[in-house]
Amino acid sequence: MHALLCFSASHLRHITPTPGIYDQLVYHHKHCALSLMQKELSSLHSNCDGMKDWIIATSSFLACETLSEFTSSSARHPNIEWIHLMRGTKAVLTPMWSHRETSIFSAEWDYKSPEIHSSSNNNNAVNKLNLTDVRAHLPSTYTSHVTHLANLLDPLFPERRYSAPPLEHREMEGGFEGDVRQRVRDFLVWTVTLPDTFISRVEELDPGVLKLLAWCYAGMRELWFVDRDIWWIENIAQQGVRDVMRFLREDGSIEGVH
Repeated sequence: MHALLCFSASHLRHITPTPGIYDQLVYHHKHCALSLMQKELSSLHSNCDGMKDWIIATSSFLACETLSEFTSSSARHPNIEWIHLMRGTKAVLTPMWSHRETSIFSAEWDYKSPEIHSSSNNNNAVNKLNLTDVRAHLPSTYTSHVTHLANLLDPLFPERRYSAPPLEHREMEGGFEGDVRQRVRDFLVWTVTLPDTFISRVEELDPGVLKLLAWCYAGMRELWFVDRDIWWIENIAQQGVRDVMRFLREDGSIEGVH
């Protein structure tokens, strides 16, 4: 409940022109939600006897609220605070995964967007988005994630070829015709399922991982321009790509990979 109230207060802060009026409520409910979740997590073990859906919901609400607060402020590496919380959802799920069929979220985990190309061998989107060098640069544990991200992005970027994620939104003829909110969900699930080394590679400024992150932000930006009711990704839409690209070459190439 505290996570939901935190998210609601964050929305009210977003739509209210008076600065500071909801800050205390956001902070209070976030602190309470985190404290209760950490207490519950300490009791989880590898053979958990059932699903605890409220922990999953709490983690997801807090991640989305943190995403809504996104700012490009660190001089050391891109802002990935929200990813820490999204990745925390994976840590929460792992000991409960054998009971996933009893979860109220089970349909979401099993759902596959029908308009997304599902082949792990589809190279067309990978080539178009100039991700071939990323796939070669990163360990094999990232290969399927690179391809899946390219498939998610493909209909959002209709041009024939990109050297790097566009720094700004570009209107496309005909517009995106898929389910916007489901596609946002797919981007978040993609983040949760990334290899465990992803965060450390971002902090080390690994160019391959940074390029994936920049493309992920670019995709979320395009979705926000289609449906601005998804208010909590507005800051990512406005700042995310540039926040990452300041650590990469302008042409998106990866040093040492040809």
